[in-house]
This record gives sequence, structure tokens and C-alpha cells, in this order.
Amino acid sequence: MINTGSLQKTLKIFVLCCGPVGKPTECCTKVSSTEITEEVLAFRVEVAQPPCLPAIIFYTKDDYYCAQIRAPWVIEKTAAIR
Repeated sequence: MINTGSLQKTLKIFVLCCGPVGKPTECCTKVSSTEITEEVLAFRVEVAQPPCLPAIIFYTKDDYYCAQIRAPWVIEKTAAIR
């Protein structure tokens, strides 16, 4: 019998590691302050290493979004996911 909690954690780790469909995530060269309305499956923190900007990368079912780290909605959404 599969423990769904463990399976969800494993899938979240995979998404955090590899991004959607197992592909490495490209870095964020632009960030947005616009709130995401799609369901967020996972997120990761990207550190500034040129050309990458500091960002929170949110993963949804079909895509990923680069968001400003200090935007109030970003802080709330990452806290809710943790």
C-alpha cells in the first residue's frame, strides 16, 4: 500500500529539484510582482547569480513563474505551502 503523504513529499522534492516534467529550470532573468492565480504545486528559491535574479520560482501544473521575493503575496503563499 502506498502512503499518499510520502508520495506527495517525493513528488514535491522531484518538482523542486527538476522543475516541470523533469527538465532543469532555467534561471529568472525577469521577475513579476503580479499574483499567481493558478494552483501552485511547489516553489523554490533562486539566488542571484548573474544573469539570474533573486526570485521565488512557483511551479504550476503547466508552467513556472518567477516572482519578486519580497512581494507580500509571495511571502504568504510560500508560508502556506511550507
